[in-house]
Amino acid sequence: MKQPYLVLIESEEVKRNKTKLNIPGIYNFLPHVYDALMKLPFYCGKLAEDDDINMIKIQDVFQFYIYDFPFKIRNIYSLMEIGSYADAVILYRSLIESFIFYKYYILRKDGHGLSKYILRESKKTLKDIFECVIPGYYNDIYSELCKFTHGNPLIQAIFRGNVSKDKPLKSNINNINIDWFSYIHNQLIPLIIGVTEMYKIVFPNNIIKNDEILIKDLEYVYKFINDDIDYRKEFFITQLPMINYYNKIIRMNLDTN
Repeated sequence: MKQPYLVLIESEEVKRNKTKLNIPGIYNFLPHVYDALMKLPFYCGKLAEDDDINMIKIQDVFQFYIYDFPFKIRNIYSLMEIGSYADAVILYRSLIESFIFYKYYILRKDGHGLSKYILRESKKTLKDIFECVIPGYYNDIYSELCKFTHGNPLIQAIFRGNVSKDKPLKSNINNINIDWFSYIHNQLIPLIIGVTEMYKIVFPNNIIKNDEILIKDLEYVYKFINDDIDYRKEFFITQLPMINYYNKIIRMNLDTN
């Protein structure tokens, strides 16, 4: 009998291959995502004027989020490739949480408020912020994502990567589950557009237009994501409430005051 560690390593390779064979289109899409997003921190252009204290504070902290963003995406897909779907959700939850409070304060041009929130000196709760940015999302989606982070045993049992979709009580270390992959992927890709659009607001003097390859990569990414959302809107009616949330993530506005 092989040592468990060797079995683990071999199973990861098996699951990677299975995943790539089942969803090849995503692997044509992801290189454009990484190429585009990894360039953005270096294309900010001229920063805020010295007297624009609110924007200076926003740019000062958002630069770290935009730099880390493509690496987080890479980690999420790497985890999903080996069937670690629950761990991938935990990373996604951290991305969407940060995105929501950045969006709330950035669209208000409130760098002071953002700094206070990050330092835990604000009376504004995360739920309050979610309700202003995407009403309903906190209770419908975010609370479910939190179950992964807080070790809910039911979620841990269901989202084990080795559980068979057809026979939940039967497990195999080489199993993958494309439905669980899609659950995370479908939520993640609108966030890519949302973060990129937010970047353009935070860095209005960006020099993206100077790089033709970057422009083409972004056009490819936007088209892939928007086409995917349009396709599911047409052929998967039951997903319309979720798609409505995706559109609110992408759009750079606030629904309430």
